[in-house]
Amino acid sequence: MGDFMNQIKFIFCIIVILLFSGCNGSYNLYIDDKGISEDIYIDTSNLSNDIINKDYYPFNYDFTKVFDRKISNVDGISILNLKYKYSFDEFLNSTAYNTCFSNRKYENTNDFYYINLNHLVECFYGQEFDINIITKNKVLMNNADSAKGNTYTWHVTEDNKDDLSIEIKIAKGQKAFDNSIIIYVLFGIIVVIIIFTIRWFINKRKVRNDF
Repeated sequence: MGDFMNQIKFIFCIIVILLFSGCNGSYNLYIDDKGISEDIYIDTSNLSNDIINKDYYPFNYDFTKVFDRKISNVDGISILNLKYKYSFDEFLNSTAYNTCFSNRKYENTNDFYYINLNHLVECFYGQEFDINIITKNKVLMNNADSAKGNTYTWHVTEDNKDDLSIEIKIAKGQKAFDNSIIIYVLFGIIVVIIIFTIRWFINKRKVRNDF
């Protein structure tokens, strides 16, 4: 009976944080070949100290493990940051995976990681927030609203949360091509050209002055 009440209290507190924070936040998943890291940011402006300072648990049924928590000040706004790193098997038992979406699917095969989440039901931050999936591995397919570098983002609003669909397939053991390498190479080439051009003008002027 005690464990059941603890579960109810935990889920209630998570709902309070996510529903009544009243402003933007973000839910982030970092996926690599070692595991899945959960990184949550919540504006605490409208939250009581009791809610802000309590422990939060990454698993519904294991109260021996807690999120790493930190309070930061960003542009005058107090932000609660919750972090936890899961093994791939542990993620299936995580609170977020099991309570936030009514339909969910997760696959970990020899070739890829696949996540399909539909119909957000509980973990809603307020008027709007972002769900980000970040990976340095090659992404085989996704339905993100936007993508920048290795970050795939779904924008959640009160209007679309009931129909929200998140789908992504990530190649196992295959790193994505880093476009920044091209930028660094081009920048290096430009710097070399500039240096040689300057030296050419200096040498040319020197030759003229010798005459």
